[in-house]
Amino acid sequence: MAWGLVILVLILRGVLPAVSTSEPSEAQEAQESALVDVVMKLQGRMMLAVKQLSEMQKTPMPQDEILALEMGSVEQRQQVAVLAGVLFGAQGASDSLQRLQEAVAEADHSLTQEQEKTNAAIKEAFSELKSVDEKDDEPAASTLSDTQRELLLKQLGWFGELAIARTQPGEQATWSAFQQKAMTLLIILMGAFVGIAILGLLGMAGLLVGLILSIRGRLSSLKASGAPGLFIETFAVWLVSFLVLSEVIGLLGLGLGGSIIVFFLSLVALAWLPFRGMPFSTARSEIGLTMGRGLFREVGSGVAGFVMMIPILLVGVIFTVFLVKLSQLFNSPSEVFHSDAGAAHPIFSMFEQASTIQLVVVFVVASIAAPIVEEIVFRGLLYRHLRDSSRGVRTWLSIAFAALLSGFVFAAIHPQGWVAIPALGSIGVALALAREWRSSLIAPIVMHGIQNGLVLTFVLFLID
Repeated sequence: MAWGLVILVLILRGVLPAVSTSEPSEAQEAQESALVDVVMKLQGRMMLAVKQLSEMQKTPMPQDEILALEMGSVEQRQQVAVLAGVLFGAQGASDSLQRLQEAVAEADHSLTQEQEKTNAAIKEAFSELKSVDEKDDEPAASTLSDTQRELLLKQLGWFGELAIARTQPGEQATWSAFQQKAMTLLIILMGAFVGIAILGLLGMAGLLVGLILSIRGRLSSLKASGAPGLFIETFAVWLVSFLVLSEVIGLLGLGLGGSIIVFFLSLVALAWLPFRGMPFSTARSEIGLTMGRGLFREVGSGVAGFVMMIPILLVGVIFTVFLVKLSQLFNSPSEVFHSDAGAAHPIFSMFEQASTIQLVVVFVVASIAAPIVEEIVFRGLLYRHLRDSSRGVRTWLSIAFAALLSGFVFAAIHPQGWVAIPALGSIGVALALAREWRSSLIAPIVMHGIQNGLVLTFVLFLID
């Protein structure tokens, strides 16, 4: 019964939205549009940073780089055409627009009058930008009319600003600001790359040490609880409670603040354990709501666990990138020009327009509320149940089974879609291993909080 409810929720939350052919609501379309804008701006800023790197190294930037971005809606592809013009000059913009026209013809699609005018404005803007090496001199570009400028800004947003700054007379100061931000971003990206590489190597070393200690029997593992059925029952109760509360809070229009209420109020589901006869003190211990070997030691283990999570996460990210590319190959003609935000979390859709207070709430939800509650239910309840129910096999096989299945459920419940399951699932696996290693939930909560906080900070920096 409990697993039946879990599977039903996974189908309703994951499978049905992926295969649904119904039209999205206006609110869903607005959120998707805002999310796509954020994702495109992220990609655009990163490409400008890569361009800065190629100029520093005095090596030409491969034009194939732009082909990978030519997907999604017509507006997305027009934004990419602007980026191609900035990176590779008039020919780059022209080639990108030509590929857009070919895709339109192949899909038997037709452009709106506004989209046709946007194409013409992009082509006009970059028509005289002959050299991609022009940086500090005033570009010898054609002058757009006020109507064309307004159209580019309206249709392409940040990319419209970029096109105007790069090609129009009198915009050199704005273009210099774009370049300066790209250089700053390049420095940050290079620092992040070096940092991730170092931490990844340390994490790999930590995993190898952990594996050796485990083989030698030096690492303790979770003890059997004796009541595995109660934990999956409680997980199912939480899952249903969380979804119902989310709908109620959504109807009340409480926004992100309501998300905090939903997360913590949903923990009322833990009362199912004492209701079914398990003493609260026993339930708390079995779930992992203990201080373990001391608060500071557990927090330190969480930091170390985050470092060891990096190589596991990198494997998941590689598979997610592969699935994103694979999903694009199997798009039907009617889906070719659908907006595509990849595996981005919907919460990013509000970053551009969010106030400081809203951003603080986002960080509280993602870095405090979600890690605490999700670790209690996914690693405290679900992983505990799966470990207990697979005691009949070798310990390493039981751990692998429980970590992978709980990681899959954890990933499938999230709103990023099926293509994000490898990346999110790898995080779930790493958190489950930390739960096995420490018994207490403090370490996985710390790992989860660091992961979410760093991702939010990085994305916020990229788009600002």
